[in-house]
This record gives sequence, C-alpha cells and structure tokens, in this order.
Amino acid sequence: MPPAANSAPDQLKPQANSFALSASMSGNYLSALSATSQRDAAAASVYFKEVLRRDPRNLELLERSFLAALTSGDMQDAFTYADRLIKRDKANGLAHLALGIKAMKANQFAQARNELSKSGNNRQRDITAVLLNAWTLVGSNESKRALETLDRLKDERFAGFRDYHAALIADVAKNNPEAERRMKSAYESEKNTLRVVDAYARFLSRRGKQEEARKIYESFDPNLSR
Repeated sequence: MPPAANSAPDQLKPQANSFALSASMSGNYLSALSATSQRDAAAASVYFKEVLRRDPRNLELLERSFLAALTSGDMQDAFTYADRLIKRDKANGLAHLALGIKAMKANQFAQARNELSKSGNNRQRDITAVLLNAWTLVGSNESKRALETLDRLKDERFAGFRDYHAALIADVAKNNPEAERRMKSAYESEKNTLRVVDAYARFLSRRGKQEEARKIYESFDPNLSR
C-alpha cells in the first residue's frame, strides 16, 4: 500500500507495513472499526483503505475510507476519495468541502468557491465553508468581498473568530485602519485565547505601538487565572 500524503511529516505517515494487516477482508474491516472506536485515525485509514481495495464499488466503505483519511490528515487519499464520492453522490457536502480545499491548494480559487458553495445547506451557519470562501476571495485579490463574506456570520458567538480572520484579511490587503479595528474587536472577545492575544500584540508592535503591545502581553497571565 502506498504511503499517505507527502505533505505530512514522515513519522506521521500511516503506512501499511506499520500495521498488522489481515489476509481476510473481514479481519481488516473489524480492525478498521476497532481503530475508529479507539479514535486511532491513522490505523483506521490504513485498514479501511485495504478493505476498499478489495471492494472498490462499496459506497459505504468509500465514505468510511474518506472520513478516516480526512480525520488522519491524509489529504492525498482524502482528495482521491472525495473525487470518487462526488461521482456517486453529488450531494455529499463534506466531499465538496474537501475538493474546495484541494482547489485552494492549487490556487484555483473560482473552482474552490464553486465546490464550497455545495458543501452545506445552511450557508450562514457553516462557518468553515464561509471562512474558506472568504480566503479564496483573498486569493483572487477581492479582499472587500472577502470581508463582506465574513460579515455574513451574524451570530455573536462567532464574533471573535470572525473578526480575527477579518483582521488578517484586512492586513493582507494593507487596509491598516480596518485591520486594527477588527483585531481589537477580536481581542476584546477573546482575551484568554493566546493566538488572538499574540496576533494583536504583534500587530501593534509592527505599527510602532510597543508599549501597547507590552501591556497586552502583561494582561494575559492574570486573565488565565480568573
């Protein structure tokens, strides 16, 4: 069996010779189910892949193999399975989401948006698809539309998440006032989230506001102890 995606570190690649594959299809299937129940995504991916090799037209096995590959981070196999799934189940939203990511990696941003538009029925609440769609617009040099897309996330539970990515997008577009406004908003919502705290402090520091950045870092530890 070939190794997993080349993008993964060598020590993390699930390889067939790392697992005790059975000579029987049922044995490998049971091993795949056991690995799934134990949340061992790498093992499940290898075992399901072997079972699918023996029964390539089984749609349930294809779906399980796709999910296992996706969960284990084996995107090369996940993309392959997603292509196969779409041919048999055009409404498979997760497969469309994976293919949208595949298109993004290839800088095919229009194709990515097409796939992402099919990845779920409730576009307003599918925050993953909305976020990815916004970044495809950045790739197409349409940062204004990217921000408008993010602003469709009206639910205030996602406010910090939304504004954090909006700040990054505005920063890429060199829209400094908007980037600072959004980053500050994200920080106010997520003062206990290290990634947001660090991003805001670095943002301020790059703009010559070292004293403000220092205060942001100093306020972080007390917040954690509350």
